[in-house]
Amino acid sequence: MTFTRLLNLRSALEHWVHHELRAIRSIRRTHWPIHYWRSTAGHEVDFCLGETTAIEVKATSRLTEKHFRGLRALQEEKVFKKYIMVSLDHSTRTWEGGIECWPAEEFLLALAQGAWD
Repeated sequence: MTFTRLLNLRSALEHWVHHELRAIRSIRRTHWPIHYWRSTAGHEVDFCLGETTAIEVKATSRLTEKHFRGLRALQEEKVFKKYIMVSLDHSTRTWEGGIECWPAEEFLLALAQGAWD
């Protein structure tokens, strides 16, 4: 896969998750803000829902420890109750430190069914 195609896939996956988060927020008439987080060291997390859930999106089918840097840095601040990784990986599991890992399709289905209400 070329670098440009990889960037487009990453951007599309993040955009899709963001769109679905906003749609669910609207449908359920909740008022939790959706924002991102960035540390002074440059670590980032794509979506923070209020002060309860942090979500990182990665367009990879093979998660490795390096993909969790942003979530791990945010975990150190002990602000959120849940930390979730959404990716193109095929299995749902819990990563070290209690980070929930979800395939993108399963995550969006669970979100629509109210898994994090």
